[in-house]
Amino acid sequence: MFINTIFFISCFYLVLISVLGYGLIFSKIFDINSSKQSIGIVGLLGIFLLTFISYLTNFIFAHDFIHNLIVLFLGLIFIFYSFYKDNFFKKETFKILLITLFYIIGLFLSKNNEDFSYYHLMSVANLTENKIQFGLANYNSGFGTQSSIFYFISLLYFPVIKYYLFNAHSLLILIFSSVIFLDNFFFKKEEKNNFINILSLFLFTFVNIIFSNLSGYGSDRAGQIVVFIIFIIFFDILFKKSILVDNVKVFLVLIFYVVTIKSYFFIYILLLLLMYLEIKKYYSYNILLKNFYFLFFLSSYLLLYFSVNLANTGCIIFPLRITCFSNLFWSVSLDGVSSLNHWFELWSKAGATPNYIVENKIEYVQNFNWVSNWINNYFIGKGTDTLAAIIAIVVIFILIFSFNKNKIKKQKFSKTFFYLYCFLILFLFVWFNKHPDLRYGGYAIFVLIFFIPASIYLYKFNNFSKKNNILIFFIVLIIISTFNIRNYVRIVSEFKRNDSYKFTNFPFFSSKYLEILTSSRFTDKRIVIKGYNFYLPN
Repeated sequence: MFINTIFFISCFYLVLISVLGYGLIFSKIFDINSSKQSIGIVGLLGIFLLTFISYLTNFIFAHDFIHNLIVLFLGLIFIFYSFYKDNFFKKETFKILLITLFYIIGLFLSKNNEDFSYYHLMSVANLTENKIQFGLANYNSGFGTQSSIFYFISLLYFPVIKYYLFNAHSLLILIFSSVIFLDNFFFKKEEKNNFINILSLFLFTFVNIIFSNLSGYGSDRAGQIVVFIIFIIFFDILFKKSILVDNVKVFLVLIFYVVTIKSYFFIYILLLLLMYLEIKKYYSYNILLKNFYFLFFLSSYLLLYFSVNLANTGCIIFPLRITCFSNLFWSVSLDGVSSLNHWFELWSKAGATPNYIVENKIEYVQNFNWVSNWINNYFIGKGTDTLAAIIAIVVIFILIFSFNKNKIKKQKFSKTFFYLYCFLILFLFVWFNKHPDLRYGGYAIFVLIFFIPASIYLYKFNNFSKKNNILIFFIVLIIISTFNIRNYVRIVSEFKRNDSYKFTNFPFFSSKYLEILTSSRFTDKRIVIKGYNFYLPN
């Protein structure tokens, strides 16, 4: 057990360092000054570049051991080369490696999210065994709802460790985002507006306490954490006297990344309009020409995402029927697309659970007929618990910080700031009308709707002066301790389980998943039509 644990942690650290290496590569290629960015931002840029590489190479190769080892070592080589060139980045890297020690406990999971055995594990395993295939959604509808997260995870399939690092993506997102928040209000790499400081503290608290269990991440919570970072960057841009092109580039990267995590994040594309209105106050259209290659790269990334969707389902955005082509021989039928879209809506509106399904399914989701049942069977419980946690965080920090008499000069908020908040209200209405489940984007919306006004109230107090450093330190210590205690209690309970998900090979997750994986393969039977291989499922 001890040797396995050390090996497991070492593999994760190698992945983290390699990801940072790719973040530096991305920064160098597209002229982003990494020394002025949080090391957490560099990590997110690395995830984005690796996801692009994964999309691109899977058109030609399966992501097997050889492919993934080459990708891993290229990142390691670049970061170690950078150590000789940049002492500052070396210090930042050591900082994040140290911080990771306080988060590594979250990687030990016996049971993963509910969709892991349904299609997450199979989707990733398929990428490690095959290059791009057509019509996979006909085999399992889960293959149609592919996420860019799966493509990143497919690069974590290595000898010996095999599938057991598939949860590393969630922990990387958690660590990188936490470091970004800490850099804003604790390490203060550069002086931030007090509003950014307090909002970062709010978000750091929520993410590390409410999102402490990685088994609940799936492909939903990680995307919502990225949304938090998007808003932090946008607010940071708004409070600066002149817009930094580097920050705009990071903002665009994260927008393009998050919309490929899950289709319901596509609504955040609207934020590009607000960013455009803000940029044109300071720059002319020449700024687009100067960054043509960067914008071309982002467009290529989105094109790859659409191409993979098209190959899997026959739809550009699945399961949005209007984007589907019914004349492709591998396409999911239009009726099938509509049925699946309706099923997702029914599920999110509490019309279907593992235990029951309402009788009049079509009528149920129309004209808000579902609201009373949704309130009774979903919102009272998950929704109220989450709102209670959000409100508790707000109240606690108001009690801690609002009695500080050292006020700062009141600052005006731009119109774009309030337009951004209005967009959040719009997102709330869309969420409530179409997919009112917290994991389908609801956490991010509710958190920001509450935390932004609270941060506006508290920004006028000089909460982050030097005399409060000890107080901030103890708050951070309590939050990280809570994260570790909650995960320790979870791990102990997973050793005591009496089902097939009990920890039997710590630190690796239950072998139940691998049994599911090996029993859910295509058979050796295949039909060859005009040179195409059609595999038959078990």
